[in-house]
Amino acid sequence: MDADGCDRWDDALDGPNGLALEAVMNLMAHPSLLRELVERCETLRRHAVSGGSPEVARRLEDATYTLCVVTGTRQLDAALFVARRQLADAMTRRLPFHR
Repeated sequence: MDADGCDRWDDALDGPNGLALEAVMNLMAHPSLLRELVERCETLRRHAVSGGSPEVARRLEDATYTLCVVTGTRQLDAALFVARRQLADAMTRRLPFHR
């Protein structure tokens, strides 16, 4: 695992099978999963900063890894940004256009 909290899983994707990272990046997690992961990461990060236990740190590491994987990022701040943008896009697609 990198110091930023995410594995370099994309290196494994650029292998002999020809599966490029760009192909994976077009996938998007369900908004309910994104929302739950964003809330979990934000809550755990607040607890970790305020003197959280080793268990809180481990849970934050796990949640960070998962959010990084589903957003195709390597750092928590980038993962949170991408997840929030995807959530906003999902809301825009769901809301009917009113005049």
